[in-house]
Amino acid sequence: MKRLVYILSILTLLSMHSYGQQMEEKKNEKNRLLKLIPDTIPRGDAYSVISKLSEVIEIDPNDPTLYASRANVYIHVNDFDMGFADYEKAIELDPTNDQIHCKRGLAYFKKASYESALKDLNSAIKLNNDNPIYHFFRAEINIKLENTLTAIKDLNNAIDLDPEFADAHLKKAILCLSLIHISEPTRPY
Repeated sequence: MKRLVYILSILTLLSMHSYGQQMEEKKNEKNRLLKLIPDTIPRGDAYSVISKLSEVIEIDPNDPTLYASRANVYIHVNDFDMGFADYEKAIELDPTNDQIHCKRGLAYFKKASYESALKDLNSAIKLNNDNPIYHFFRAEINIKLENTLTAIKDLNNAIDLDPEFADAHLKKAILCLSLIHISEPTRPY
């Protein structure tokens, strides 16, 4: 009986070692493929990047950042359906990833689906209220939706979070000037 327990213990250790080795090999292959993907997409090379990301996703189908990365490339080539499908999968795998919500919101913004963009930026801000970029992007969406006062509030939030955020100061100044210009009564000559 002791011998059987000993043999089973050895077999368990060997299978755990083999599993660990397989996982290490998968991780190495994933890292090797990721190194082949450029940080920026050269002109006309987006589909090869999508192909490489698809290979990596086959190795690790539970990594939400891989789906989000491939979604970014799909959006880059205006393949919104595939991009949004990948964002959906990424959010399904990690619903608390504020960056994925923000990027999907920016993709909706690019598609001119401003209400959907606003929903995603609201989610990103709910998950991470301390990121001034999210408030800035939400202000951009509110401008498109003609919610000027809400956009100014978002810009104020961005400036409060990062007082040196020059684009937020500039955008706020432009909006405030547009409000002054609109509210000035016309003067008879």
